[in-house]
Amino acid sequence: MLAREWFERNMVDKSESHKKRILSGLERDTFPKSILDIKAVELLTVLRKIEECAIETTHRMLWTCGAVFRYAIVTGRLKTDITQW
Repeated sequence: MLAREWFERNMVDKSESHKKRILSGLERDTFPKSILDIKAVELLTVLRKIEECAIETTHRMLWTCGAVFRYAIVTGRLKTDITQW
């Protein structure tokens, strides 16, 4: 899972509670399937569902997803970041 690869490289110096929160959000809400297959409309649907509960969490998840997409771009696995709309 590309998101897990990004997580392992970028969350090394973060607290355990922060790591748990980020990983849980990625696995449960955002990337239940491969990032390489996710469409913008699918991501928007997930973010809107999160937004119903907490707007700040939505902003953080969008930022995290963008970081994962940018990682995929720099490693040559994707060409675009769908979080930049």
